[in-house]
Amino acid sequence: MNALSFLAALACALYIETGYRALALDHRGRRNRSVFAFCVVLALWALAQAFIYADPARAQGGLWLFLANLVWFLFVGAGTQFCLAAAMPDERRLPLPALIIWAPGIILAGLYALRVARDSGAVSLLYGKGGMAPWLACMAYFLAGLSFGLFVLLSARRRSRDRFDRKRFGLLALSIALPCLLAVASDAIAPALGLRIPRLGILWCLLWAIGVRIDMDRYGLMSPFHDMTDAGRLFSAFLDRSQDGIVVCTDSGRIVLWSRSLERISGIPASEAVDRDVTAVSNELRGAEGAPPMAPGRVQAYIAASLAKEDSALPPRPLLNPIRNRRGEEVWLQSLPFVIALSGGRSCLAAIVRDVTEERRAELVAQEERKRLEQAEKIEAVGDLAAGLAHSFNNMIMGIKGTVSVLRLGVEGSTPPSEAEIMAALDRIDETAARGGAVLKQILGLAHKVPVDRKPTLLSEAVWRALSLVEVLFGPSVRLSLEALPPEAMVLAESEEVALALRNLLENAIESMTTMRDAQDRRGGTVYVSVRSSEGSARDAACEPGAEQGYWVVSVRDEGVGIGKEDLPRLFDPFFSTKQGGAAHGLGLSMVYIMARSHGGYVEVESTPGKGSEFRVYLPRYLAKAGAQA
Repeated sequence: MNALSFLAALACALYIETGYRALALDHRGRRNRSVFAFCVVLALWALAQAFIYADPARAQGGLWLFLANLVWFLFVGAGTQFCLAAAMPDERRLPLPALIIWAPGIILAGLYALRVARDSGAVSLLYGKGGMAPWLACMAYFLAGLSFGLFVLLSARRRSRDRFDRKRFGLLALSIALPCLLAVASDAIAPALGLRIPRLGILWCLLWAIGVRIDMDRYGLMSPFHDMTDAGRLFSAFLDRSQDGIVVCTDSGRIVLWSRSLERISGIPASEAVDRDVTAVSNELRGAEGAPPMAPGRVQAYIAASLAKEDSALPPRPLLNPIRNRRGEEVWLQSLPFVIALSGGRSCLAAIVRDVTEERRAELVAQEERKRLEQAEKIEAVGDLAAGLAHSFNNMIMGIKGTVSVLRLGVEGSTPPSEAEIMAALDRIDETAARGGAVLKQILGLAHKVPVDRKPTLLSEAVWRALSLVEVLFGPSVRLSLEALPPEAMVLAESEEVALALRNLLENAIESMTTMRDAQDRRGGTVYVSVRSSEGSARDAACEPGAEQGYWVVSVRDEGVGIGKEDLPRLFDPFFSTKQGGAAHGLGLSMVYIMARSHGGYVEVESTPGKGSEFRVYLPRYLAKAGAQA
C-alpha cells in the first residue's frame, strides 16, 4: 500500500464517519439523509480508488476501475440532492423529485455497464479510451449538475437575511465548487491532454467533508430542530423552567421579553413589564436603601460600548444590586447584561438575573461571625500581651528587689558592704532597668510610637553585650563556642535592640538544652555563636531591601531538643511558645523577627527534633566608606 492508497482508505473511513454522524443527529431529517447518501457514494468511490492506487497496472480494465467509474455517475445526483436539501427548509418540498435528480446518473451508469458487458476494453471510457462522445456526455452531465447545485446554494445565500445562514450557504458552496473543479482538472482534463498525474478526485472531495463538518459544528447544519417553530418551543421551554430570570430589550430600551422567573423574583407580571422602558422598571425596583438609580440612556451606552469591542459582554463581571420587589421584600440580584447582534444590523440587550438573597444573607452572617471572632482574638491577644509583659517585668522587678534586699541586709548587718559591692549592685539594678526599657522600646517601635535612633554598631560588641546578660545561665553542663567575630562586622542599628534580640536567642538555646529536656535525658550541650558575611541569595535580590550591599549573618546554634516541623510556620508569631507549662510568654522570637525586619534583614531557622536548632539573623552590612547604609 502506497501513500495515495493509504490516504484513500482514510478518506473512506472519514466519509463513513461523517455519514453516520449526520444520520445519528436526526435520521428523519432530509438534509441528514442527503448527506448520508452522498457519503455512501463517496465511501464506495474512495474504496475503489484505494485499490486502484495500490496497483494501477492491474486496476486498468479491472473490477475496481469499473466500480469507480460506475459510482462516479451517481456522484452528480447525490451532490445535487444534497445542495437542494441544504438550501431549503425541511417543511418545503424539493422543486425536483428525487427520481428526476438521480435519473440521468442512473441512466448513464446503466449504459456504461451495458457497454462494458459487451466490450470489457471499454472500462476506461471515462478517460477517453472508449471514444470522445461518451466522455463529453459525462463531462456535460457533471458540469450541469455542479452548476445547478451551486446556483441553488448561492441563490439561498442571496435571499437569506440571517448572517449565520449566509455563512452556512457560502461555506457549503465553496466546499462543493473547489473540490469538484480540482477533480475535473486532475481526473478528466489532465488524462484527456495526455498528462500523467495521479487522479486525485476522491481526495479533493475531502474538502467537502471538512466543510460539512464545520457547518455542522458551527452553523447548526443538520440540527434536529427542523424549523423555527421547534427552536421557538425549545427556547420557550427553557425560559419557563429556568430558575434564573431573563430580560431582553430592544436597542432603544423597550422590554420585549420578561421571563416567568423574573415575574416571581420582581413581582411584576410580564404583561405589565413588556413594552415598558427597562430604565423605568429598574428604577421602580431599586427602592432598597443604597441602590443607585439607573441613568437614562444606559442601555444605549451598553450596546454602543459592546459593538465597539470584540467582547460583547458588558460589564465583564456580574453586577450585584439590591431591589425591593412588589411584595415589599428586599432581594439581592446578580445580573449579567450582554448584547446580541441580530439580523439586519439590529442589536438587543439581554440580561440573566439570579436571586442571590439567601447567599447574600449567609455572607453577611459569616462576616458578622468573622468580626466576632476577630474581636475575641484581639481580646485574647491583649490578655496574652498583658500576661507576657507581666511575666517579663516581674522577673526584672524580682531581680531589683533581690539586689536591694542584699544591700539592706549588708547595711543592717555587722559587716557593711564595700563601695565596690554597692556599685556592682547598682550596676545590676541599672542593667535590669535598661533591659526593661529596651522591651518597652521594642513594643513601642512595633506600634510606631517612638523614633528609632540607629548608629553604626559593631556586631562583636552586641554579641558580647548579649553574652554578659545571660552569663549567669551558663552552668557546668552548658558550654559556649565563639567560632568567628570579625572586627569589621558593622551594621546600622540600635545597639541595645540588637543585643536584646541576641540575648533572646541565647536564652532559648540554653533552655533548649536544659530545662526543656525530659527529666531522664542528659542535660547540657554547646552553644555555637558566629558572625559571617553573606551576599544573599536570588530570593534576597528580589524580595529583601538590604540585599544590594550584602549581609552580616549572626548565627546561634544549639544541641537542644529542636523544633518540630508543625511548629516552624508559627515560630515568630507573638505569644507562641514551644515551652511547656507557661514557662515563657512567647515574645522573644517575635521581637527577634521584628528587629531583623525593621533593619532591612530577616531570620532563617533550621531545626531537627532531638538534635538542635540554628537561628541565622541577616542584617544589611554598613558601608563605612560611604558613611551610610546603601
